[in-house]
Amino acid sequence: MKNKIKRIILLFSVIIMITPFFVPVSAKSTSKEIIIAFADTSDSLYSKEDDIEKGYIPEFIEVIQGYIPNYKLKLVGLEWQDAIEKLKTGEIDFLFTGTKTTERLKTFSFSEFNTGIEKLYLYALKDYKIYYDDYEAIDGKKVGVFNQTAYRGFLENYQKENNIQVDVIEYSSDDELKNALEIGEVDFVASSNLFDYSDYRIVSIYGSSPFYAMTIKDNPKLDILNLALRKAYEENKVELDEIYNKYFEVGIKYEPSFTYEDVAYIEHAKKIKIGLYGNNFPLSGWIGESARGILVDILDKIAETSGLEFEYVELDSSLTTEQNIVLSNLDLAVSLTSSYQDWHMIHSKPILSSDYVVVSKKNRILNMDEKLNVAIPFHKNEINQSFDEDLSDMNFLTYNSTYDCLSELMKDRVEFALLNSFVFNYEFKNPYFNDIEVKTYYTQTLTADLVALKGNDTLINVINKTIPSVTEEDVKLFILTHNNHANTNITLLNYIYPYRLPLIVIGVLAILSLLLAILMSRNKKQQARNQIELRSIELANKTKSDFLSQMSHEIRTPMNAIVNLSQAAISEKDNPEELEECLEDIKKSSKYLVLLVNDILDMSKFESGMLTLKKVPTSLISVVNECEKILDLEIESKGINLRFKTNMSEDRLLLVDPLRFQQMIMNILSNAIKFSYENGDIDFILEETVITETKVQVELTIKDNGIGMSNEFLPKIFTPFCQENATQYGLTGTGLGLSIAKSLVDLNNGTIQVESKLGLGTTFIIQLEYDIASNKAFEKEIELAHTDEACFIKNRRILLVEDNELNTKVAKRILETRNYLVDTATNGHEAVEMFTKSMEDYYDAIIMDIKMPICDGLTATRLIRSLGRTDSKAIPIVAVSANIFDTDKDNSLAAGMNYYLTKPIDPDTLYGVLFSLISKYDVYRKKV
Repeated sequence: MKNKIKRIILLFSVIIMITPFFVPVSAKSTSKEIIIAFADTSDSLYSKEDDIEKGYIPEFIEVIQGYIPNYKLKLVGLEWQDAIEKLKTGEIDFLFTGTKTTERLKTFSFSEFNTGIEKLYLYALKDYKIYYDDYEAIDGKKVGVFNQTAYRGFLENYQKENNIQVDVIEYSSDDELKNALEIGEVDFVASSNLFDYSDYRIVSIYGSSPFYAMTIKDNPKLDILNLALRKAYEENKVELDEIYNKYFEVGIKYEPSFTYEDVAYIEHAKKIKIGLYGNNFPLSGWIGESARGILVDILDKIAETSGLEFEYVELDSSLTTEQNIVLSNLDLAVSLTSSYQDWHMIHSKPILSSDYVVVSKKNRILNMDEKLNVAIPFHKNEINQSFDEDLSDMNFLTYNSTYDCLSELMKDRVEFALLNSFVFNYEFKNPYFNDIEVKTYYTQTLTADLVALKGNDTLINVINKTIPSVTEEDVKLFILTHNNHANTNITLLNYIYPYRLPLIVIGVLAILSLLLAILMSRNKKQQARNQIELRSIELANKTKSDFLSQMSHEIRTPMNAIVNLSQAAISEKDNPEELEECLEDIKKSSKYLVLLVNDILDMSKFESGMLTLKKVPTSLISVVNECEKILDLEIESKGINLRFKTNMSEDRLLLVDPLRFQQMIMNILSNAIKFSYENGDIDFILEETVITETKVQVELTIKDNGIGMSNEFLPKIFTPFCQENATQYGLTGTGLGLSIAKSLVDLNNGTIQVESKLGLGTTFIIQLEYDIASNKAFEKEIELAHTDEACFIKNRRILLVEDNELNTKVAKRILETRNYLVDTATNGHEAVEMFTKSMEDYYDAIIMDIKMPICDGLTATRLIRSLGRTDSKAIPIVAVSANIFDTDKDNSLAAGMNYYLTKPIDPDTLYGVLFSLISKYDVYRKKV
């Protein structure tokens, strides 16, 4: 008995001892590595250089890796058939670019979300003479296809759709396909953008299909990958789309190739009536009588390329597409999903791809196995064939718009809504819908296309040949343009209602914070005054750090004056004298505000390094004389004796930026005038010293006997916003003039010195080096007339192009004051149309804003200059913009504009510009 017990204990001990050796073996069965294979077909998919992996697959996998932290994703390149076999044996986990087919679904499973879109092209040799989508030329030819892919089915559908027949020859590898094409064994190769065919021509597209990560049935790692893909598409969809476009969309361009029948149709076609849904922005909608939206821009591009003229009609959302076409006598209608088929109609190629999203309230948990109420916009036939398979048990409720669907969701009348992602994102700008969230992006990518009744084959054929001219870059621009539009459905109540309590709390906290900041600021200033001798250096550094705070204070001063004086002017409307005084004070404050903003922008350009010098042959004496003319009134009003001395000749031309040189002098000289006593003296000395035959040194000395500065203030003289005696003597200013002057001297690689004594005056000495100009040919600005009489030209017609209603009103009033006749346009596209439809010489000048929706001022100017009319080449076009950077001015002049004015517009300057330009234009018209 004892022996038996001993044997049992010994056996138990042995089991315990050997168990650890078995546990690791078992653990190895669950690998922490996911192996993803890909067919090594194209550098766009995968390449490796200096051990660095590049291409679509590595970048896509890098994004996905961030959502699978517990597994390492490993890439391996294999031949397609080898990858299939290793997938079956479990040697690899996934094949990256698998297309779903009925045959493959019997053996394999696929990821829930696609990993890209495969576009299927017919390729030919580059010297093969054939037009794009020339189906007659393709008919009867030999086409090579890869026998290990799903391309054969797409090719068969392509033949049926275009009523052609080709001789299909299968090959077992991509190299065999290329060789067959090179030796003329086949006329075309049916392949895709996943293969490297960069040396061949694309002659047609015969299909497109999403591809997925393919794996064996019941692979537990599929759930892990699906979760990662879901999170990636929810959080980084834009980045994934950009990766795809980077490798597969950039640089592909198409030119429509019309047959004789197509050309005849275009020449004799009347306006093509196209039906679009309203209340569907940013895809489509109406602003007044005009259709707007992404789809409209795409169709406009198609019309421009094809030569057809489109007229847009709003569809009745309660009717089917076919009913709308018949009842409204439409030629075409936009179908929001090409999956909707009707045997009475024919479809164009897709014109826009989009996702659908499932949205519901944040606190709602959706059980998709239940029969739920689903809100969808427009007629159910538009989307039912796309989603009936997955949502067949749901109760679809249709509404007139996405806004109505979301409103019903907020009222708990439906459990969720199935919506186009573009339209949802636009409507989601409305704060009223803050309680709604996206539950998931629907896995299907849906496409919009154009449909027509059968019999309109030629029209659809022309449209199909023109659709590829709308590039991915065009579509991105259209999407960006309209996604940035303000949502017109949003009311003030929508903004306030969801946040009424937080806004009250934030408002109280903001007031308390502002009061606290003011008290702290006053306390710091008091401390600074008490310890000024001990903290002068620290205070100088603090001045710079307080730049934004001081800037805000400076801007508020004239702004408060404008606001208060405007209110006073309203109350004094029956008192002309008081009203005039208020308006004059408003004008002064406005000019001061403009000066302040311009100085701040100049300082910003210096600090960011954006300011560059434009050196041209310049007479410094002429620049100094111009400065004296500008400051003449100030000099005369204070009785100042300005003595100018120089050893330079007026004919001496140096390579200088005249504008910045003048700005440097003006800032110092105006400062000297401001801080001089009545009847004071200012000496202005300009001397040159020849260094070499091509270079001189210029020294400027500006000396006054005015107020002067203390020794303590001198180290801070060039610090922004610093002024020592301005308040004491009742003087105003931005405190930026000397900072700007110092920055301009530094930009010219010069030096500036200052000497000053309190009560005795100040001396500035500037030394600069300039190259001597080799010729006298330099650009001159337009000489502007400065008197009202000179600027007055009666009954001249101006085309004013401005998208801001208030700016339009102000500019129109300024012009009509001098009896100009004014027509207005709200964007560049409208301006081009108005000019094109006008008779020659109808307009005497155009005032064009630069930044506008739909079509900006630069584009509109180029279009007008290219019209080929006599007046379009020479009509004065004046650019108007809030931007003051040199690049903006250069771009305007390069686009064909004659002059550049910055906002706010000075009326006298505007009158002078118009007078000068129209006078020259009159001379031109007389010659022509």
